[in-house]
Amino acid sequence: MSQGPEGVGRLLENGVIGSLRAQLEDHARLLDAVRRCLPDVLGGHCRHCLITQDNRLLIYVDSPAWASQLRFFGPRLASCVEGVSARPIREVRVRNLLDPPPARRSPRPAPRAGSGVDWLRTSAALLPDGEIRRSLLRLWRTLTTAVETDRS
Repeated sequence: MSQGPEGVGRLLENGVIGSLRAQLEDHARLLDAVRRCLPDVLGGHCRHCLITQDNRLLIYVDSPAWASQLRFFGPRLASCVEGVSARPIREVRVRNLLDPPPARRSPRPAPRAGSGVDWLRTSAALLPDGEIRRSLLRLWRTLTTAVETDRS
């Protein structure tokens, strides 16, 4: 006779799931060691880390700004992690967990009537004849044309 179903805890300890769980625990210990080697401000931005098969320490951070600062701690991190992992760290690499969104340039809104375009003409009229006055009048004409084009 069978003794009944096998417990979930026992299933988790064996096979693939057990192996994955052990890897996650190793990564958590490694991340903890990395965070302890860093100032609190930097350590809080480390999201994940692992040691590759070719003994590279990969540290994933949450922004490019923190990644650039963390690179200065490479040698210190290598020695801290070597003590925890018992593996010689060949290189420390810092990566962004998420790529920054591409920069978008929004088109500049066309000036609206009454938005200050008219003051250019008034200012130009107050100036003596010269290059600045002519420049302000050219700018006023350009912006006025943009406003009229935008309306139609």
